[in-house]
This record gives sequence, structure tokens and C-alpha cells, in this order.
Amino acid sequence: MSKVAIPLDSVAVVAEAPSDAASAVWSDEFARVIAGHLGASGDLRVVPHSLVSAWARCGEYSPEEVARHFNARAALHCRVAVDGGNLDVHVEVIDAFAESVMCDSSYLVSVEEAICVQEQILRWIGRCCFRVVSSPSSDGVDVQVYVREIAAKALCREGRMAEALEVLRELVPRGLRTFAEVVVDAPSSVLDEETIALARESTNDADDLVAARVICRFVRDWNSADAAFARAVERNADPSAHAHYGLFLAATRRFDEAERELRVATELSDPMMPERALVERGLAYCGRGGRSHIVADDHYAEAIAKAMRGEMHAALDSLVCAASAYSPYVMFAAVDPAFLPMRRERTFAGFVRGLGLR
Repeated sequence: MSKVAIPLDSVAVVAEAPSDAASAVWSDEFARVIAGHLGASGDLRVVPHSLVSAWARCGEYSPEEVARHFNARAALHCRVAVDGGNLDVHVEVIDAFAESVMCDSSYLVSVEEAICVQEQILRWIGRCCFRVVSSPSSDGVDVQVYVREIAAKALCREGRMAEALEVLRELVPRGLRTFAEVVVDAPSSVLDEETIALARESTNDADDLVAARVICRFVRDWNSADAAFARAVERNADPSAHAHYGLFLAATRRFDEAERELRVATELSDPMMPERALVERGLAYCGRGGRSHIVADDHYAEAIAKAMRGEMHAALDSLVCAASAYSPYVMFAAVDPAFLPMRRERTFAGFVRGLGLR
């Protein structure tokens, strides 16, 4: 361990992105926790973790390049390697402009000691920077639940969604927040009645953006979703929040408001970010340019293909199947350009009304 005094006023906490899912998820978890507690110190500008994470994923950027992008003086780089039941944790503070390591620290601990070492790291950062930094506490935390939640996220990252949901179902009710994060993007093929019921229950534990998206998909209470989206964009600088809210507003035909949110998402995001695809799709739904990208959902994609072939009745049948399977895309049917020829059909209008949309 080395330590130097740092005149630190701004920082971006950047997670390493190792090739194996478990190490990547643990690295991101350490970065998220550290960023959250540094931000709570009050006099230190900390770039929101969600924004750093989204930008770092869109290219091969060094930690100092990420920090400079957000005009942060320093990058705090977190790297966690998982070896069986152990975590090899390395944290370094890098001067983003001089591109030099200012201090660094390493730890080798078991996964059950993750929260304890997070406390140690934050105290160490405080000593390096002469600041009072709040730190997480293991008091009241079920460490086994916490470790299994991270394991479920790793399964999700590997594409093993059904296994991830099974692990999280075993942790209910304590794991509902993570359950919501996973189930919101789960393919329809892994959903069953129990999973859908838990998804609806999870909205009380999820953060606002995830809750809004879960409500849209599994509850279809558009007023509640609107309120959750509004809270998400008020509290969150992440372009994803604005992009998803813009899509929602387009689905409810509030096109001017939708375009404003989509433009904000564009301003906040890098051209390579996945949020740009959401923006393009939202603008297409608003009729303001953009492109309606092919979506990775069997029933909804099947409905689009049939509509483009002029098979209107068959397309509607596929949309009904998509709605029954809780497709996350079905709420956009009324504004999707693919279904433009169907909008004057009474059966299509009845389907849209059945969703509670205009």
C-alpha cells in the first residue's frame, strides 16, 4: 500500500471489465459502493456510477480517459479478480491529467468479507485525501444473501437468466431489489406465474427506473409508471433514464415530451452507447426521424415480420401472444411504424385499448 496527500475535488470511479463474468460483476459492485459513499461525503464531486459505467462500456477507454471525459481530476480504478471463494481486490487513485498513480491498495479476502473490505477501502481513501468519507456497514446485512445476489448477477451476465432468477427466488423477500434488476430484461421464455408475481411485488424495492420498467412490462399501470419515470429522471443523470422515459412518453402519444427526453439522452450519451439505439427507436415512434430497430423478442419480432408481409390478422395474433408472454415491447405497438397499416383496423384498435393505451 502507498499513500500520498491528494488535493482531490472530483473523481470518477471506474470498474475494471475482466473477461470472466464473476470478476466483472464484483468489480462493478465495488465501484458502485465506493462511488455511492464518496458522493455522500458532500464536498466531493463524484460522477454518478451509472453514467461512468454506461460510458466505460461503449469503448476501450482507460480509467483516466473516462475521468477526463467527465472533467474529473482523478480516476479511482477498481479491479476485482475472483478465484474460487476469494476476491483479489486492487484499488488505485490515478491523476487523470498527469496519468500517474497517486496511491493504491490491495486486499485478498473471502467473498464473505467483501463488505468489510469495502469499509477498509473507503477509510483508506479518506486518509489519503484528508476527507471524512462515509462507509458501508455490515450491521444488519445478511452477507450470504449479498454474496448470492452478486452470484446471480454474474449468471445474468453470462446469459444464464433462468438460473439467475432461480437463485434470486430463493432469497425472497430480501433479494427483491436485485430480482427486479434481472427480471426486467428477462426473455419471455424464462417467465412463469411465480416469477411474474414476484416481479410485480419487486417494484416496491427497486430503484425508480427499474421499477418504472417493471411496472410497464408486468403491471401495465401507466400512471404509476409515469410517476416512477419522472422520479428517475429527476434523480438520475444516466442517459438510460431519459431514453426509457422518452420511449414511454412516445408509447402514450406524448410526442413533444418524448422528443425532449430523447434529446436529453442524446446530449448525455456517447454515440457508441446502447442508449443511442433506444433514442433512435423513440424518435421513430414519435415520427421525428430515427430508426425502429429490430427487437430481440420472438413474438413481437414475429408480429413485425408478418405485418411487413401484409399478413395483418396473423400479425395481430402474434401481438396477442406477445402481450400474454409479457413482452417488454408490446406497449409500443400503437406507435411502431411497422404496424402503421393496421392502425385503422378495429381489432387492432381494440387490442391497443385492452393494454390501456390510446
